[in-house]
Amino acid sequence: QEMFRLCCSPLPLHVSFTTLVFKTLEDKDTFVKFLKTPDGIKKMRTSRGCRCVEVMRSDADVYMLIVRQVWDSQSDHEAYLKDSTMLDNVQHMLESDILVEQFTRLVL
Repeated sequence: QEMFRLCCSPLPLHVSFTTLVFKTLEDKDTFVKFLKTPDGIKKMRTSRGCRCVEVMRSDADVYMLIVRQVWDSQSDHEAYLKDSTMLDNVQHMLESDILVEQFTRLVL
């Protein structure tokens, strides 16, 4: 219920989907192990404005992960990205460029 409350706020939150396609399964596993360290998901989740973070694997592509993030605002997300080296550190493991799609949720 806590996750539902955080991710389903009545406020117009900023949502980001980051698609990562890895060169090898070993590269993907290395990144997943990194996410479990204190500098990984925990750091993101404790960043100002972060409501929730989910990492999902694709059922269609074993090399793909998608990171879904919900933030209070785009500026909170951008501040995290400015201070984080996570995406820079993973780039060499990827088959293609990181795809970041950003959305503002409609309040209906």
